[in-house]
Amino acid sequence: MRALCAVLGRDVPVVLISGDTAPDRLLQARSGEPAVPYKPMAADVLIRAIGAALNQVAVDAGADSA
Repeated sequence: MRALCAVLGRDVPVVLISGDTAPDRLLQARSGEPAVPYKPMAADVLIRAIGAALNQVAVDAGADSA
């Protein structure tokens, strides 16, 4: 994700969804952004995750222009 943002030169909203619950993957996912919801998940959890990703990018863009 960081490499993609570096190539594009801007933040990109990301929602990473995983079914991998191996202990090392859980630690890796929890150590950075974005938050990683695990499947199966309810639709409202996915909608909130998408909204949070989009809102964070909007907040960051507002801070950059200030």
